[in-house]
Amino acid sequence: MIFFGLGVWQTYVVVLYRRFSSTGISKAIRRKPYRGRVPPLSSPLISPIMTNLICNGLGPHLLRPYLLRQYLLQLLLLKDYLDDSERLLGRLPGSRPSLKMDLPELPLRMFTLGEEPDAIRSISYHSDDTKLFKALCDCLTADEYEDMKKASKLGVFIKFKELEFGWTSRLVHFLLCFQLDIKKKFERCSLVASQPARFSLIEFDHLTGLNCDYIKDLENPRCEVTKEMAAFWEKMRVDLDTGPSIEQITKAFYHCDEWSQDDRMRLGYFAIYAGYIEGKKFSSATSASLARLVVDLEKFENYPWGRVVFKVLMDSLKAKDLTQTGYTVDGFIQVLQVWAYYAMPELGVNYGSPIPNRPSPLLLAYKGGKRQRKCFKAAIKKQNFVPKDFDEMFPKWDGDVDDPAADNIIKVMFNDPEWKWTME
Repeated sequence: MIFFGLGVWQTYVVVLYRRFSSTGISKAIRRKPYRGRVPPLSSPLISPIMTNLICNGLGPHLLRPYLLRQYLLQLLLLKDYLDDSERLLGRLPGSRPSLKMDLPELPLRMFTLGEEPDAIRSISYHSDDTKLFKALCDCLTADEYEDMKKASKLGVFIKFKELEFGWTSRLVHFLLCFQLDIKKKFERCSLVASQPARFSLIEFDHLTGLNCDYIKDLENPRCEVTKEMAAFWEKMRVDLDTGPSIEQITKAFYHCDEWSQDDRMRLGYFAIYAGYIEGKKFSSATSASLARLVVDLEKFENYPWGRVVFKVLMDSLKAKDLTQTGYTVDGFIQVLQVWAYYAMPELGVNYGSPIPNRPSPLLLAYKGGKRQRKCFKAAIKKQNFVPKDFDEMFPKWDGDVDDPAADNIIKVMFNDPEWKWTME
């Protein structure tokens, strides 16, 4: 027998094998609430149950149809009859323990409820530089600009710039202050409206539509320095050992009139790379190893930049002291505000200035807005995470830290999306 919990309402699944005594089965079925209610094997309930069995370690060999028919007698839903279920469980040798049992270890809050630091000053950021993107619009031809916006996978950043998105610093600050204290480097989880809202690479991918595929040595693609690369860096008036800063790229736009179309497109890619992907200080050099990818336009276009954007943001947030009166974040922090609208749909509808017909990706579905602090805590949250198959819920990262408590959040929510956080 295999026994596991599906939620806080004590709904349990009992899978009984042929060798089990029929007396125990009959006794359970005779209970009035279950009389005549045992579902057939063709029930649509079977599918999610099989998924849960796989997630809890049931060997795939037991799921083959002919073995399922051979060993599986009946499937009972025992609701609020935990005592009966435990007695049945005790009769089966070698049965697995219930996942319900006690609430598993979960992370604590980063800040005690009600003692979260106030946002005295706005969160500062370097992405979405106004001068840089004005230069991009002024210096590329109309065809070049439209080609980069519509044909490029990175054109979503240009479209986002054209939205004139309304940044709401306090909303993002409150999300960060409601975080759970998890060890994972590349994941955040905020406790909002009694339920955890996850922000991982999965959610980022869902919101932006960027390429987030895994690649080894993500930040060090090891591009060979060629004569073509050296010549382009010289045009940019940038040292070959560094990547161009936002300041240098902005200046280069105003002396690129005689450049080839490929070089002008490379300059446009640099604007997106420095302005949104890295999003560092105006005068700070970007990563040379990643910047060098621009020499091969096809390789640059197909690189998993979504994963790079996400990592830059996570690394910057990890280093911030949220108790300071103000702080500056590198990277594309505006995506956290869009995530708030996604995780709390009521907030997005009432205060996110949603765009009609819900453009895709979701990053482009809101124009943002102001005065969202008062409604934040009362917002009804419905999206805990982006649902995928269980084995896809944990993105692969080099150098990440194991955190069973953080993983337990997903395991609990995966079995019962309506589960509410009761441990403060």
